[in-house]
Amino acid sequence: VGLRVLFYGLSTALVLGTLVLLVIGGGPPLGIDFTGGISTQFNVGSAVAIEDVRSALSREGLSGEVQSLGTPGEYMARFKKEEEEKGLDARLEKILLGLDPSGGGKVLSKEFVGAVVGEKLRDQAIFAIAFSFLGIIVYVGFRFHNFIWGLAGVVAIVHDVFAAVGFLTVMGYEIDLVVVAALLSLAGYSINDTVVIFDRLRERMRV
Repeated sequence: VGLRVLFYGLSTALVLGTLVLLVIGGGPPLGIDFTGGISTQFNVGSAVAIEDVRSALSREGLSGEVQSLGTPGEYMARFKKEEEEKGLDARLEKILLGLDPSGGGKVLSKEFVGAVVGEKLRDQAIFAIAFSFLGIIVYVGFRFHNFIWGLAGVVAIVHDVFAAVGFLTVMGYEIDLVVVAALLSLAGYSINDTVVIFDRLRERMRV
């Protein structure tokens, strides 16, 4: 509390900085869960480590999400749909040849993946978040006999999640369903931490 002015300034800088980043960039970078894309399965012809596959894709300017299919040498990668217009097939063949010069690597399948999060689902998520915030305000306000505490708890959640989105944007991470799950976990820890702190504050205020 004694350093509150310093931390108010830091929090304000984080929030304003995130706002500026999102306005300039037109929002956070979205993954193919939100934009749709191309899913490919390929065999590199030999047991190549997944880190080597990711490095090969990166050198070719591809930033797809790569995961192992369990069988040695077989992987799945997902790319944004605009990669299709940039000669994805030829670039993949070049990468596979680089990973296995004997020519044993080949693309097993390629298919278009639609956006998992549609407009209706986004609207439902917004309503769910709004009602959950209202529920937090009511619950915390009832527990602490003052609804300003509940409002402060919601502000804390928004601040923490917003600052995290700003950090992810600065670092160039795409927002996909895994990141959304992480942000929801962060929101859960944030309100839990806030309620614990509020409880301690209430005890001190009584003293």
